[in-house]
Amino acid sequence: MGRLFQFCILLILFILPFSRPSLEEIYGINFVGNWTETEKRYVYQAISHVSIALQRQVNYPYPCKTNAELFKEVFGITKDNPLIIEKRYSTYTGAIVVNYYHIVFYNFFPSKDRSIRLIVHELGHVFEHNIFLNTEEKIPREVLKETWITDKTFPRRTFPNNYYGYYGLCYDWQMSCHKTPAEEFADMFIGWTYDKWETSPQGIIRKQWMDTNMPIFINASTPKLSQCSILYPLLINPIPY
Repeated sequence: MGRLFQFCILLILFILPFSRPSLEEIYGINFVGNWTETEKRYVYQAISHVSIALQRQVNYPYPCKTNAELFKEVFGITKDNPLIIEKRYSTYTGAIVVNYYHIVFYNFFPSKDRSIRLIVHELGHVFEHNIFLNTEEKIPREVLKETWITDKTFPRRTFPNNYYGYYGLCYDWQMSCHKTPAEEFADMFIGWTYDKWETSPQGIIRKQWMDTNMPIFINASTPKLSQCSILYPLLINPIPY
């Protein structure tokens, strides 16, 4: 009986590593194109940073979902509807969302941190697209545009290479220099993810706007957050640093 028990334990330990899901499966993403392992780590780190911010907003101080569970639910990602992350060759540094759940990346920045923030910026666009698909409520760019109309003190980009309340300059903590509300929201999504803003009245205004509106946007993106997983104590939040 003792030997049988030992054999079963050894068999489980042998099989378990082969049955463990990949990070792609855990987070519901599908890499397309020629990605290096370093670039994939950038993507996983960006997703985990956004997931931690979602935990802070939704489940704090008693998280009851893994980072991956919460990320997929808020972004509308399922097994049949993965987030496609494509890499295409180009001399251009940047990325574009070509469909609701399809991001195309070109070259990344030499800096790891700036590259990760670029990915977070694009995830901000996907987050907004998921709101559009799931509700008739106003999406972030519409709310921001209305804010600019009703509150003339609210910061807005007028020319490149200034802070405007962001934590850094263009192509650092602002991944777009465009003045559109969609691009401004995606950059504010970076600030919200890391809770970092310029230490100025403009930075305070942007932070307060995001702190007020992100719970509303998350609720619109996921009208009914599912019940917590009963397996949560047995699960881990994979963060590949």
